[in-house]
Amino acid sequence: MSSRPRRHATSVAVTAISQALFAATNFAILVALRRAGTAAEVGRFALAFSVYLALLSAQRALLTDALLARPPGVTAGERDEERRTVVNSLLLGLAAAPVVVLVGFLTPYRQLALIALLFPALLLEDALRYLFFRRLQHATAAVLDGVAAITSLSAFVILPSHPTTRYALLIWGAGNVLACVVGLIALGFRPASPRAAVAWWRTALWPSSRWLGLEAFLYNIDLQAQAFGFTALAGAAAFGTYEVASALVGACAFLNTGVTVFVVSHVSRGSERGLRTATYASLVSFAGAWIVTGALLATSSFVVKLVLAHQNAVPNGMILVTGAIMSTVGLAGGMQALLRARRTERTLPVARGICVALCAPAAVVASAHSIELALWILAGEGLMYAIILAFAAVRGEASAVVAEPVPAPA
Repeated sequence: MSSRPRRHATSVAVTAISQALFAATNFAILVALRRAGTAAEVGRFALAFSVYLALLSAQRALLTDALLARPPGVTAGERDEERRTVVNSLLLGLAAAPVVVLVGFLTPYRQLALIALLFPALLLEDALRYLFFRRLQHATAAVLDGVAAITSLSAFVILPSHPTTRYALLIWGAGNVLACVVGLIALGFRPASPRAAVAWWRTALWPSSRWLGLEAFLYNIDLQAQAFGFTALAGAAAFGTYEVASALVGACAFLNTGVTVFVVSHVSRGSERGLRTATYASLVSFAGAWIVTGALLATSSFVVKLVLAHQNAVPNGMILVTGAIMSTVGLAGGMQALLRARRTERTLPVARGICVALCAPAAVVASAHSIELALWILAGEGLMYAIILAFAAVRGEASAVVAEPVPAPA
């Protein structure tokens, strides 16, 4: 392998490792809490985590995804871009905190009040990761996630004596605070004016982030329709089985994140050919999903018993259809990244809206008869989304070629 493909493979692998460590932080705390506490405590922690995920999705759509699609130094000096990104992330966390704190005190879900106080650190850690991805310093991003993941291992020491959601959230927050300190030092951060940071975001990122935000909103509607619809019609046990299968097959999501970040960061700089690179990335993610699925199908009885302590907790049919869904996510990933890198992201909410409108209601209705039938409909939805994005990417490539200036004759 020549040096350039080797560097590319390394950057994808390190980004995937970073994402794996990011996920391992929460997973380790969940496992420790379940071993030491009750299912109810795990449920309370998971609810708080879901609120964080919603806010994280908003930050990525409105801030970091839009920034990653712009080469460093395009919207302002590179250091100014990074400083303003950090400030905007902190402002988002501080703005959301009072609302969630109020909800926590007005409802039985008091853990929301605690996680709201951790929002600035939790969001900032993810923003710092993306800034290092943008610098092509993928290893530094992995170090930040490693700091948080290693800190989360203290849960296996602390939670046996204090098996509560409060301590679990504090451990999670402490890991992210330490990661933020390391990240800010590595970034060489200096404070920026909040007013200037917001003005920069509105001028430089809003033209993209409004479309990315809308696409994220439609995607979350799709997820909530699945969660509540499947639970109501198919039952909580059936939906829970699907969630377990998603967690098992979800290892391929780390690879998808790695290739997506690679496509956006390199194509936006002009260092890679757009459509070819995106196609390779999509095929790698697609193949990775089926490799993981095939490995699980071959060893399902052993793996499921090892993880869940129940031999037949997840049928092979459920693993197969979940793998199909994950493979369509990978297939769409490269093209989605290419459209973001080209700044043609308005296609994303249009494609997502069409797919959700056509498939989500059908999947929910089908779940009343068979959860696996409903999931195959979702796989079809993912395939439709990937095809629409591929068509848009090919059309954009043709337009770009036509638009290239023709040199004047000598």
